[in-house]
Amino acid sequence: QLEECDYVDADTTSYNTLIDAYAKAGLPRKAAAILKRMEENSIINDHDDDDDDNGGIIKAKPDIISYNSVIDAWARCREDGSANKAQAILDRMNQLYKKTQQQQQKKKKKRDDHDNGATIVVVRPSSFSYTSVMNAWSKSQQPDMAINAYNILQRMISDYENDGNESAQPDIVSVTAFLFACANMPIIRDGDDDDERQSNYERKREALRLAIQTFEDVNSNPKRYGGGGYGPNQYMYTALLKACVRLADGETERGRLCEHVFRQSAERGQVSKTVLNQFLKGAPFGVRKRVLGDNGVSIPKEWSRFVKMSNRP
Repeated sequence: QLEECDYVDADTTSYNTLIDAYAKAGLPRKAAAILKRMEENSIINDHDDDDDDNGGIIKAKPDIISYNSVIDAWARCREDGSANKAQAILDRMNQLYKKTQQQQQKKKKKRDDHDNGATIVVVRPSSFSYTSVMNAWSKSQQPDMAINAYNILQRMISDYENDGNESAQPDIVSVTAFLFACANMPIIRDGDDDDERQSNYERKREALRLAIQTFEDVNSNPKRYGGGGYGPNQYMYTALLKACVRLADGETERGRLCEHVFRQSAERGQVSKTVLNQFLKGAPFGVRKRVLGDNGVSIPKEWSRFVKMSNRP
């Protein structure tokens, strides 16, 4: 209706409002359809010479909000294939950025560096874009969800460190999303096919290795992940503990990993309700008794000194 209205322009904000409404209503396909419509309109109206009626300004060209809203809509959706669809949009953003850069160089050369005042919307993935895709993978229940999320995290790091995309700096939130993708991996039960069970075992081992490796990278190089360089927080410890509980190979390894992670969280004052609950859920009785003593779930206050009061055990 906006497009057909003679006295109201259907601009980017109008379309983004509609996309956001569909996303919040749990209708990612309709949100994606609006984004596709914006892209198609941009292709039709985006002339190299910028000589259209609006002086080269495309009023309804999709921006970072348009793309992030649709990615987030798919990330919130648990239907099969939603993670692939979220990642496909991220890929399109990267392709669009490269295409825009090429067009800018072509126009600059053609005009001998003279600008006619046209507005060029540069869309490039942000930290939110990458993190939302990792969130989508963490809910996907696909066998390769952990490695797919890890690849997205590595792309994010490369985009920030090697390609100069300052809006894509990885942070604690993005790492936590990756850790949950590891922790939420589907578990193959005893009755399943032997080859499938072996493949799942290998994927579990790789996911646990990558989770620990990434966590240790945050520990050793916290400034790389923003947030003032303070290192892992309660949410990261919760996610890593869950990964250790679900992916460890047997009780001995599970106990060793849970004790190590929990003691570190206690030393750093990051023991929240969820950190303690994951530890109690996954650590064998002997480990729980050695760490907590005879106090049950009553822990020293300093173990939670950096946790909000409402989240403390």
